[in-house]
Amino acid sequence: MQAGGVLALALALGACSASPSGCAVETAAELPLRVVSQHLLVPAQLNDQPVWMLVDTGASATVVTEAAAQRLHMEAVPERVTTTSAIDGQRLDRNVWMASMRLGQVVMTAHPVPVAIATLGEVDGKPVAGAIGTDLLAAFDVESDVPHGRLGLYRVHDCTGPLLPWGTAWDAPLSGAGFVLPLSVRAGHFVTVPVTVDGRALAAMVDWGAAISAMPMATAARLGVGAAALERDPSGRISGAAGVAIAVHRHVFAEMGIGPQRLRHVIIPVGDYALPTGDITLGEDYLAHQRVWLSYATQQMFVLPATIRLR
Repeated sequence: MQAGGVLALALALGACSASPSGCAVETAAELPLRVVSQHLLVPAQLNDQPVWMLVDTGASATVVTEAAAQRLHMEAVPERVTTTSAIDGQRLDRNVWMASMRLGQVVMTAHPVPVAIATLGEVDGKPVAGAIGTDLLAAFDVESDVPHGRLGLYRVHDCTGPLLPWGTAWDAPLSGAGFVLPLSVRAGHFVTVPVTVDGRALAAMVDWGAAISAMPMATAARLGVGAAALERDPSGRISGAAGVAIAVHRHVFAEMGIGPQRLRHVIIPVGDYALPTGDITLGEDYLAHQRVWLSYATQQMFVLPATIRLR
């Protein structure tokens, strides 16, 4: 899901580390990270009430659910609507007034937000109140460590080059099985990384709001997989953070390459939908097995498989 919008931030900075070259990293927030139904959730305070929020790099705006808007008595902003795009097309979403949202030490100040999701249920008695989009996330470097259940937000200053962002030395070269990919930041702060599928170079949209990595039919056709071939594949349905379901065919591709990783006989759902950018999505099914650092500041994505012991 994607939508337009800009949010103001107030920030209380935490720990800071720096290399002799001047590269500095300030910890803005460290949050517990939960995976529920293959969606990433973090605790938040929305209008001073405890809630859960989805983390969604596939959404350009932070949004709330209809249920949360009613439960938290969020006032309507009648003169404002937001055009929201999802895999089922575009729609106009009404806006409500969000007094504040807190993620650890990070505070999102008062701002209108679109009501773009009907309901997301509850976890541990607290509502899942919406999704955090790239209007907030792109102001930081974002670290997702699903295997260890944590999400980090960082301010990064004067850092360049292929630096491994874990450990004590920020100027240390990559080592072991960790690797770095160039990160292209597109309109709406959507990000893509280079991948290959069956030897063909593609741009993969990094979508943490998608439970499963997937491919549009137009991309499959470029790879020589047409409608007739897809009809022979098992069918199913997938949905993103907004809960919009689309019909897919689960096609087996011989190999997918992500940096030095080579994934063999990969089953990728293929459906008739369009992406805001890129040729394919990398969803939570890939993220679940990695420690990933999205560096909006240096336009790099660092990946460390969960099996690698950190320095």
